Amino acid sequence: MRTGLVAVAALTLVLSVGAGPAAAKGGEIGGSGNEYFRSDPAGAPTTVHQTFGLTDDGALVGDWDGDGVDTLAVRRGNRYHFKNTFSGAIANFSQSYGTVDDEVLVGDWDGDGVDTLAVRRGNRYHFKNTFSGAIANFSQSYGTVDDEVLVGDWDGDGVDTLAVRRGNRYHFKNTFSGAIANFSQSYGTVDDEVLVGDWDGDGVDTLAVRRGNRFHLKNTFSGAIAEKVVTYGRDSDHAFSGGLDAAGGTGLGVRRPPPAPEPAPAPDPQPPVFTYGTLRSGQSAHYLVEGRTSWEQLTRMPYMDLYMIPGYTFPWAVPSAGEYGAVGELMDFPSASYWDMIARLDRYELYDPSLPPDSQRYYYRTQRPTLHAPSAWVYVATQRWQDYARSSGTLITTGDFTRW
Repeated sequence: MRTGLVAVAALTLVLSVGAGPAAAKGGEIGGSGNEYFRSDPAGAPTTVHQTFGLTDDGALVGDWDGDGVDTLAVRRGNRYHFKNTFSGAIANFSQSYGTVDDEVLVGDWDGDGVDTLAVRRGNRYHFKNTFSGAIANFSQSYGTVDDEVLVGDWDGDGVDTLAVRRGNRYHFKNTFSGAIANFSQSYGTVDDEVLVGDWDGDGVDTLAVRRGNRFHLKNTFSGAIAEKVVTYGRDSDHAFSGGLDAAGGTGLGVRRPPPAPEPAPAPDPQPPVFTYGTLRSGQSAHYLVEGRTSWEQLTRMPYMDLYMIPGYTFPWAVPSAGEYGAVGELMDFPSASYWDMIARLDRYELYDPSLPPDSQRYYYRTQRPTLHAPSAWVYVATQRWQDYARSSGTLITTGDFTRW
């Protein structure tokens, strides 16, 4: 494959996604996320932005159909789901291979232009040349169990083979027989992440080291100075390499983790109360709050349904997936009387704040957002009553008890 490899952190066993006429090199792309950004040639602006798989999938890159373009695959246990294009969410085909604990490599092991899988167990590698069957086509022992492993076409013959990394020293193998490396190279530092790719399009894969979002590309196996330095992505991205077209050469890609969730707002120590039933203006229990509020506001509470249950004349608030939600009134109370009023409402709703939600008779009190307040108290049906409302109750389709 034309794709180089997944970034390999120093002293961490990570593999690259393999290449030859096919361009991708090695093993699983690290990190999480299902957004992938790619550029070709290396250092160019992003030319492909793709979403594929789940955020916690293992991810691989390879030329799965021999068209000269490296695309994604995702790993779930020992099942691999391969994608041959940059669009759509459905895999083109799948394969099971190895065990859930195997480390996995990608490469063009037979020079046919199609990347396939291999699994590593210690220093033994089991290579598969097709996408069917559970038996390896051949195996090889190389290096030690502690080596980091890379995949690439080191001699330009169209077949991907192994290399092992020890610190900043790399030992390259051009065949699948024998325990002795064909040649070695020192490059970068022991702390560098490393990628593999055909950076100059000559058919030979060489190394690159990553430092932050800068990639130092080497086009030969001699000398300590990079031939080219490019910048791509963010420091927090997980990098890989692969070709985006059949013209040859290898580009860069990054897997981006999902954005961190927004921090939850600090809870309001005295939030208003969302009333949706008999406490609302004009209803039978409004006398409990009438003349005691500091302000009132008609509003909605998204993701909350109201149900009527046979035998009861008041509504039940049940959490839902509906964005429209329940209609009600926000009521706030003066600070001096706030907790006395909350206690008054608790007694009316038969809610005991010393008990957990499932131990309440009808409702538990919790905070939920509304359209006019980021947080408000609301009395929600306990799980038992939620289940009963959904199975035997009647949904108030307008969300408004006063229009029932």
